Amino acid sequence: MEIKVAPAALCSLACAALATVFVAAPVGAAEANPPQPLVSLSSDDWRADVQFARESMPKQHANLFHTLSRQEYEAAFDRLLNDVDGLEEHEIIVRLATIVAAVGDGHSRLTLPLESMEVAAAGHTGTTPSQAQTFRRLPLRLTRASDGYVVSRATEGEGRLLGARLLTIDRHDVAAVEAALAPVIQRDNDFQLAEWLPWFMVITEVLHARGVSPSLEESRWRFEDARGRPIEATLRPVPAGADPRWIELPEHAWPGVPPDTRRSRLWFADLAQPAAVYARVGEIGDTAERSFEAFAAELHAHLAATRLRTLIVDLRGNPGGDNSLNPSLVRALLRVPWVSDPGALHVLVDGGTFSAAMNLAEDLEHWLPAVFVGSGTGAKPNTYGDARKLVLPRSGLTLRLSSLYWQNHPNDHRVAIEPLIEAKPTISDLREGRDPAAAALSRLDAAADPAGRWSGTLSAGFRNSEIEIDLPSADGAQGRMSIRALGVEGAPFEVLERSTGAWAGEIAFASRSAPVAARVSGDRMTGWIQYRGNRHPFVATRR
Repeated sequence: MEIKVAPAALCSLACAALATVFVAAPVGAAEANPPQPLVSLSSDDWRADVQFARESMPKQHANLFHTLSRQEYEAAFDRLLNDVDGLEEHEIIVRLATIVAAVGDGHSRLTLPLESMEVAAAGHTGTTPSQAQTFRRLPLRLTRASDGYVVSRATEGEGRLLGARLLTIDRHDVAAVEAALAPVIQRDNDFQLAEWLPWFMVITEVLHARGVSPSLEESRWRFEDARGRPIEATLRPVPAGADPRWIELPEHAWPGVPPDTRRSRLWFADLAQPAAVYARVGEIGDTAERSFEAFAAELHAHLAATRLRTLIVDLRGNPGGDNSLNPSLVRALLRVPWVSDPGALHVLVDGGTFSAAMNLAEDLEHWLPAVFVGSGTGAKPNTYGDARKLVLPRSGLTLRLSSLYWQNHPNDHRVAIEPLIEAKPTISDLREGRDPAAAALSRLDAAADPAGRWSGTLSAGFRNSEIEIDLPSADGAQGRMSIRALGVEGAPFEVLERSTGAWAGEIAFASRSAPVAARVSGDRMTGWIQYRGNRHPFVATRR
C-alpha cells in the first residue's frame, strides 16, 4: 500500500495548529459555577492520560506521521505535560484535541465531552460518557453560507436572533474566530473545516480555551438582521440537562417534494422542475423504513420504468456509514442504460460528504459520467479512515484514530472532488429555505440550439481542465475543441448528430478516436468525452 504525504497546503494547516499549542494558554480564567466533572480529576490523572495518549496514538493510527512530524508531535506533548498544573480541565481537553487534529485526517479526533453529539455522531458509533466535565453549548446554532454565518436555530428565548448574520463574538470578527478555532478541528481539507466550524463556534469551553471568550459563563455576540440593523446579545450556555424549545429557519428543500418524504435518510421522488428523479442518500446504512440494498433495488426499478431521463443523487451532509453497501447502489445505476447518457446523472456534494459517502462519490465518478454539483467534498479521494476508539484510562475521554488508508488510485492527489457546477447557499438562501442546487439545475429541461462558442471545465485524469468548444451551425461543418491542460489546442472534430438540445461527434484525441456527446439546456452544455473506455464529463457555458 502506498502511503502518501498530504499536500503542502494541509501540512501548513497542521503546522499552524501546533504553533498554537506551543504558545502559552490564551487569556481567560474560569468563572464561578463552571460545569462539574462526574469525578474530581487531579493534575496527576491528566498527566497520566496525556502520556497514555502520547504513547498509544502512534501504535493505533495506520500512519500517524503522514502529515505531522514526529518532532512536532513530541514537542506538542512536552508542552502540554509541562502546562497541566496551570490549566483548567477544559483547557487540557482542548489542547489535547488540537494535537489530535494536527494529525491531519478527518477521522482522527478527540470526541469532546458534550451532553449530546447531535449531528456529529450521525452515521457512526456512539461514545461512552467520560468522567470529564461536560462541555456546554450556547442557545443557538449557526450555518455557514458563502457570504457569512447565519443563525439557523435558536431557543425560544433567543428567537430574535433567528436568521441574523454573525458579525463578532466577544469583539473578535468572524475571520479571527475562525483562525482561533481551526486548529481544534479535525479535517481532511478546508471544505470539511468549513462544515465543522459553525458547530464548534457555539461550544462555550472551546471559545474560552481558544481565547475567543474571556468568560465561561457568558459571551457577547453582535449580529446583523436581514435589513442590516445591528443586534447585540449576551449569551449564556444552556445548562446541562435542560431541554429548551427550539425554533429554526425553514428547511432548504427541493420545490415540490412533500415534507413527509424528506423525513427519511433514504428516499426518492419525481420532480416536476426539472423533470428528473431526485434520490436523497443521507447515510450509507439501513433506516427504519428500508435497508440500503432495498432502497437501491427500489430506485433501480423506478429508473428502469420511468420516462424521465435525468437523475439527481444528493450526497450533501452525508457523514458516511458502511461503505460495503455502496456497490448495491452503483450496480443499480449501471443497470439503467440512460443514466450513462450525457448530462443524465448529477451528484450533489458538499463539505459534509464524508467517509463512506465519499467512497460512494468516488465510485459514481469512476463508473459513470457523473456531473458533480455543489461544493467540494469533505474528504480526499485517497484518505485515512476506519477510526478505532482509544479510551483514556483516567478521564474516560475517547479518541478516534484512523486504522486504514483507503486508496482509490495512487495518482489521485486531489484534496477533494470539486464540482463542475458550483452551488453554495447564501445567507438569503438559508433565510428563505431555498436550495441553491435546485436553482442551478432548474433549466435542465430547456433544450437549446448547441451551435456557438462554449467554455467550461472537463473532469479527467483526477483533475479539472479548461475546455473550449466551437460548434458550427452549418450541417457537415467541423467543430473545434481545446483542452489546454492536456495539450489539445483547436483540434477539429466531426459533428455526427445534432438536434435542438443535443449533439454528438468524434474527435481525434492522442492518436485515438474519442466520441463526444452533450445535451444543451439554456446556456449550459453538459456532456462527456469517451477516452479509453471511460466517459469524462464536462460542463460549459456560452461565451
